[in-house]
Amino acid sequence: MFEWIVEHRWSLLITAEVVFWVSTLAFLILRYVFQLHKISYILLAVTLLNEGWIIALGVMDFQQTGRFSTYLIIIVAILIYALTYGKQDAKRLDRFVQRKVLELRGQPVPEALRAWRKEQLYGWAHTKKELKGFALHMLVFVTVQVFFALRYGMTVHLGTLAEMDFSRWGDYPLYGSQIASQISQVWMLILMIDALITFSYVIFPKKR
Repeated sequence: MFEWIVEHRWSLLITAEVVFWVSTLAFLILRYVFQLHKISYILLAVTLLNEGWIIALGVMDFQQTGRFSTYLIIIVAILIYALTYGKQDAKRLDRFVQRKVLELRGQPVPEALRAWRKEQLYGWAHTKKELKGFALHMLVFVTVQVFFALRYGMTVHLGTLAEMDFSRWGDYPLYGSQIASQISQVWMLILMIDALITFSYVIFPKKR
């Protein structure tokens, strides 16, 4: 069983992420649309157990490989998101669903939900905030890369790296430390996703 889980760990991780979002949405629908508060807690428990399962996948991968692999780094990134930005996003989604359900039913929206909505930024103000956040992310990323380069030394020239097959880019160590290389490669992917999301607001500003 252990060997089977390790062999299919990528599929299991993707499935776990799908389960997380499905159970989260189902929790909100049961709680606010159908007013089934007690039953909704079952979905909340499923969500928490699912996070525990993701941690278990990381532990089993480490036991199998004996190193801090890319797979484990991705799991750590998922958990860091869940404990930081994930909490904020969950609160926003929760408030959004509450407000929308009340508005659709023609019921009064509590002032707390209205005040939260007024605090939201739109248009260029929102875009500017996203750009500042991305600039800070980029600054931290570059600072860490400079530290890795000075501490461990680079094994690949930047010009050579640009010519490599992107599909195999993760196979090339960037620094003398394997862990530092894996962290940088996964972080680069996260940074690229962050860049796409951020600059999409430049073309399509957030509307009310």
